[in-house]
Amino acid sequence: MANKRASEVAGDLAQHVGELVREELRVAGREMREKAARGRKGGVLIAAAGGLLLYAGGAALSGFVLMLSRVMPPWAAALVTSGVLTAVASALGAIGLGEARKALPLLPERAAEDAVSVAEAGTAVRPSP
Repeated sequence: MANKRASEVAGDLAQHVGELVREELRVAGREMREKAARGRKGGVLIAAAGGLLLYAGGAALSGFVLMLSRVMPPWAAALVTSGVLTAVASALGAIGLGEARKALPLLPERAAEDAVSVAEAGTAVRPSP
């Protein structure tokens, strides 16, 4: 009779552990999706900075250089234009990098802490021989 009860308890324990593991995996997945969403915002800003750097070498550069070349030598106008556009792109890149770092590390930290707590609680409940 004691063996049957022990086997029932073991079966219940296995079922509960399985449920707990599945729930922890769901929590970890949810946490990873949240982190990915935060990282996506930083990635978009970094991409915008890269796009600005490309345009800095093209159309905006030539128009501003032509305007400035009326009051200064054309080579100086080109340097001033390039410096302004680089500064704006650098600022956007720095903001985007800060947003992307908020998503790091890409690990489900809360779920891992919960799993450790559950494991510690499980070892504390283990009956002594």
